Amino acid sequence: MRLVDRYQIESCERTFSMRYSHFIRQTPLWKLPGRTLGMHCAGVWLKLEHMQTGGSFKARGMLGLG
Repeated sequence: MRLVDRYQIESCERTFSMRYSHFIRQTPLWKLPGRTLGMHCAGVWLKLEHMQTGGSFKARGMLGLG
């Protein structure tokens, strides 16, 4: 297993921001009370990745970076 460091992550973020900013959206977070989903917790956060342009939560799949 190869570890990824912070600088590699930041480099990747810059690359995606420059090349794919027109395609990749920042998707919203929704917070629901846990009881809404029948859970015994204060809240559940939902990341609405289905709102991406390609309807996918993985940019790799949307862009064919496979």
